[in-house]
Amino acid sequence: MIQIVISSPEAVDRELQRIVALFEAGMELFHLRKSNASELELTQLLKEVPEDFREKIALHQHHRLAARFGIKRLHFPEKLRMATPVSQLESLKTQGHILSTSIHKRERFLQLSSCFSYALYGPVFPSISKPGYQPSTETPLQKLPESGCKKVAIGGIEENKIPLLREWGFDGYALLGAIWQENSKDGLKHFLQCRKTHEMIG
Repeated sequence: MIQIVISSPEAVDRELQRIVALFEAGMELFHLRKSNASELELTQLLKEVPEDFREKIALHQHHRLAARFGIKRLHFPEKLRMATPVSQLESLKTQGHILSTSIHKRERFLQLSSCFSYALYGPVFPSISKPGYQPSTETPLQKLPESGCKKVAIGGIEENKIPLLREWGFDGYALLGAIWQENSKDGLKHFLQCRKTHEMIG
C-alpha cells in the first residue's frame, strides 16, 4: 500500500526535525500542504530539508518552487484541479511530473484525467486534525469505483483501520492528525506501527 504523511497545516514545534526523522525512518511520500504559508515561508522550510529527501515531497501550493528544489511531485487540491486545463496537466506529466489530487465524492474518480497517479479521498473516518469533520455515510458501504487512478484514504487513519481500507478498495492511506497532534515520539511511533501493519497484509 501507498503510505503518505501530510504536513501539519500550521507550524508545529520542532517541525523540521520531525520531518527529517520521518524521512530517516523510511517515509516514502511527504505532502507539503500549508495553504496559508507564503512562498517565502515554504522556501525557507524546503531549504532546510536535506536534498536527498526532496524527491519524495509533493507540493500542494506554490508549484513553481518545484524546479528550484528538484521536486517532481505536484498535488492539485480539488479547486485547483477544477481550474487547471487538462492540456496543462498533460504538459506537466510529459515533463516528468507525478501528479496527484484530492477527491471528496465517489463519482469524481471516474471523471479524473488520466494524468493523475493517485487521489486522496476522505475523510474516511472522523478526522483527527479537524474535530467534527465526519465521513460521508457512503464511504464504508461500497467499494470505491474502479479507475486508473490509485485511491488513497485520508481522515482518522489509525493502525487498526488499515485492513478495512484494503477491503474498501483503497490502494493506500495518508496520515496527518495522528502524526502532528501528538508529541514527536508518539507521531513517529504511529507512523511505524501503520507501516508494519500494511506490510503484514500486503
